[in-house]
Amino acid sequence: MNEVRSGLARWGAWAVAIAGSMLGLGLLASMLLPPLASVGAAEVIEDPQTAEIGAVAKIEPAEGWSVQPIAGEGLLLQSPDRVLRVTMLPAPSDAHLAGQALVETLADGAQLSHVTSGDRIDGLLDLEGADADVRIEAQVEDPARLDDYRAELAQLLLRVSATR
Repeated sequence: MNEVRSGLARWGAWAVAIAGSMLGLGLLASMLLPPLASVGAAEVIEDPQTAEIGAVAKIEPAEGWSVQPIAGEGLLLQSPDRVLRVTMLPAPSDAHLAGQALVETLADGAQLSHVTSGDRIDGLLDLEGADADVRIEAQVEDPARLDDYRAELAQLLLRVSATR
């Protein structure tokens, strides 16, 4: 009788161990799959193509830029050398930046309000004809300097247009 109980206890322990392992793998998969799916959707631009920034705007990045969709109907764009990372998200028209914002009018008539903090630029791009603004977050990887990428960022922003 003790042998039967001992055998049942062993099978019970194995069942609990297997169930716990399956639960752990399920939790791990639920945490890893969404980010991996986003990374899997990234593509390097070789031919002219347009990417949507929500229902607000669209962008046609230059050749070599990588474009990856992110949560909130946004995009993560990386420069061809992968040093400059730019996040673009739809933002309400009444959105504000923290700090003393500089306002510039771009060559295409769009207005860029931006605040620079260290190796990061936070901005709002107000496009003519758009129902909302585009939130811009740009930063560079260490040890690069943000000033070295301002012209490249400006060229990228000129490729953003309102969705009509």
